[in-house]
Amino acid sequence: MFKRMKKMLFIALAFMSVLLVSCTPEPQMQLSDFTAVGAVGEEGVVEFIVRPTNPEATYIVGLVDEVNMMDMGGKDGVREYIMESLASGYSGAVYSDMTVHTYPGLTKYVNWYLYVAQVHDGRMVGDVVYSNATRIYSPYLEYKYPSAWATPMAVSANGLWVVGAANGNNAFLYDVVAECGENLVGGSLSDVTNDGVCYGQDIDMQKPVKYENGKFSYLTLPDNRMGDAMAVTSDGSKVYGWCSSPGRIFMPYVIENGEFRELSVEGSHGVSYIMEGSDRVVETDIVAARVGTCADNGAAAGYGLDSGPMLEQGVIWKADGTFKVIGEGRMLYDENSYTCDQLYGGYHTAISPDGKYAASTVGRFNGGFELVDSYPYLYDIEADQVIFPSEDDRMDMGGLSVCCVANDGSIYLTDGGSPYIWRQDTGVMNLQLYMESIYGSFSPKMEGRLVDVSADGKTFVLCQSIEDPEEGACILTRIYIF
Repeated sequence: MFKRMKKMLFIALAFMSVLLVSCTPEPQMQLSDFTAVGAVGEEGVVEFIVRPTNPEATYIVGLVDEVNMMDMGGKDGVREYIMESLASGYSGAVYSDMTVHTYPGLTKYVNWYLYVAQVHDGRMVGDVVYSNATRIYSPYLEYKYPSAWATPMAVSANGLWVVGAANGNNAFLYDVVAECGENLVGGSLSDVTNDGVCYGQDIDMQKPVKYENGKFSYLTLPDNRMGDAMAVTSDGSKVYGWCSSPGRIFMPYVIENGEFRELSVEGSHGVSYIMEGSDRVVETDIVAARVGTCADNGAAAGYGLDSGPMLEQGVIWKADGTFKVIGEGRMLYDENSYTCDQLYGGYHTAISPDGKYAASTVGRFNGGFELVDSYPYLYDIEADQVIFPSEDDRMDMGGLSVCCVANDGSIYLTDGGSPYIWRQDTGVMNLQLYMESIYGSFSPKMEGRLVDVSADGKTFVLCQSIEDPEEGACILTRIYIF
């Protein structure tokens, strides 16, 4: 996924003086302070400080990025590389006491690790010690499509690509590493893989499309059906969407490694209702459904329409394909109206990247089927348990809509003007304040509608309506990276 980033992927062992060889017992070394500073700027400069507790110990250092570490077989491979380098006659230099190491020109948006290995008598002793991951990145980016209307739709799981939909049958793809956008004609985009392959719909033809290598292509659906591609796993192995289906309004599908299949909506009932004046509970079936989001383990989430009042209800498909309507919706029905005390929405049901949680909104409606109140809920998929915010949080969360849900069950929310986060341990917080509690103050302030968050919770995409001096009203895509 970082093919274009490999121009400087491994900096070999750095030596500064002649290796001291002796037969004395090796002094043991512990690192009391191992920090990275200055990881900012276009030059991609990072500076590491190493402070060993034992000044008599001697050590070597090197720098490796996550891609090459993986290619070498992880940390065991790095260890073997160091041992082979020493055994092959590298006689150079060691460090002792505190040292400072500066590396310029590093590739951005990839994790770098400094490693330290103690050496004695020309061999490595002890374990290899690594710094924390260091990334060089731009903390804030923005993109303005040359049109009055263009909104971001999703960010890739690795945070390196942002896709959006624009006026008409148009879209954009923003490259976070290159910090530039590409305006596209021929489809509206909904999701993107870690490699920048995009999926969406040709609005004019009502067909699902794929955008790759500078061109759009149609996905193959049976019987030339109409449809849309709404979500894709980070590696692109599974594409989810909806399509027309004989005898139904629409049905969800998945294309896995090129093979199409409809997703089942059997085995779980929709909202139940009681006819006024009767004690008989009537259960409904789901007769149509759409997928909106998916997880890398094969689970997906969306909404379904029931066979009764045709209400939108949150649904999920587990990794094994099992279909489930979230919660137990209840309703009182007469000839003229519905009264609902619990309806688990809805049109947007989010699922965590690892497929363990889903989140959406539960609502109550009066006899005229007007919304009385609503608030988000968290659904533990494995435990089949709905988790509600506290009463105090519910009051604070009124009017907030669910954007996405993290692997730890945190729910990201928005009211259209500001982003929020709800966690079971902290309750609901303004997202700006929450991120400042972790990273310290930053600017510009997080404003606008929250759209999506990367899988690691470090890249946030928002959109905000602005008044451009030249183009008038337009939508600004804002990207925050931590």
